[in-house]
Amino acid sequence: MHSIIPHPRQLFLAFLAMLSTVTVTVAFHPFYSTPSGRIANTREPPSSTSLNSFRPFSRFQKWRERRKQERESQSYPISPLLQTNDWRKLQEEMEEWEEEDFLSADIRPKELNHERDFFRVATRVQAWDEYVIVSILCTSICYSSLTSTAIHPDHVGIFLYETVLRTAIQVTAGAAVLFGIYSTMVFSISILYAKSALGLEQDPQFDSFLDNTVEIRKRAFLSFSYALGFFAVMVVLNLAQVLPTAMHLPVGSAMFGFLFVFYRDWEILTTAAEVVFEDE
Repeated sequence: MHSIIPHPRQLFLAFLAMLSTVTVTVAFHPFYSTPSGRIANTREPPSSTSLNSFRPFSRFQKWRERRKQERESQSYPISPLLQTNDWRKLQEEMEEWEEEDFLSADIRPKELNHERDFFRVATRVQAWDEYVIVSILCTSICYSSLTSTAIHPDHVGIFLYETVLRTAIQVTAGAAVLFGIYSTMVFSISILYAKSALGLEQDPQFDSFLDNTVEIRKRAFLSFSYALGFFAVMVVLNLAQVLPTAMHLPVGSAMFGFLFVFYRDWEILTTAAEVVFEDE
């Protein structure tokens, strides 16, 4: 009884036959080769006019000369079979295609020696987004308290709740809205112009912008803190207006305790952060 498993020698001969078939197909297929034996050129070389229109860029000329010097300085061993006119012509065409890709992408080469500083500064500017987001949330919530205020039925008709407490809520909400708007305006504009200067590689102008707006950003941070403080006070006053009278003492004591803890931790954090900005 013969085994249905082929012998290893038969497998090896079949593999050689398949490999030779693929090799012959690739060698004579018009898609992979031309009658001259060179690789088929499926891309038209760039015209001289398209390249000459970009030649006034001096930085591109420097980049091209630097690349040429780098290629000449490289001493890779090249086979004598490749040192032919066809090979040199193909290499020149590849260099022209590389230059065309460089110009079509509108890339302007520039020697940047501050990559590490750039990412650090970009991270610093990106951190200002948090001030903007929190200020917008605080402003939107406080603005809704200006137009609509709820009151507990037990407090209807009482001058202290209907007039004094409601006025206090609206004043604190309005102050939080104004401080939040100022903080949002300063930090959003600072982010806009700072990122624009970084994107345009205007490092001296970026440094000058930061130096000239130090005091403004300090006031914006204080406005941000005041907005959060007035927002917390407004929450306590709203609770006093919507809760029944019997719950004022326990809930009010807990709320004022939370406010004290919040203020203490805020002061600790801001004091600890002074060493970070001591060189500002």
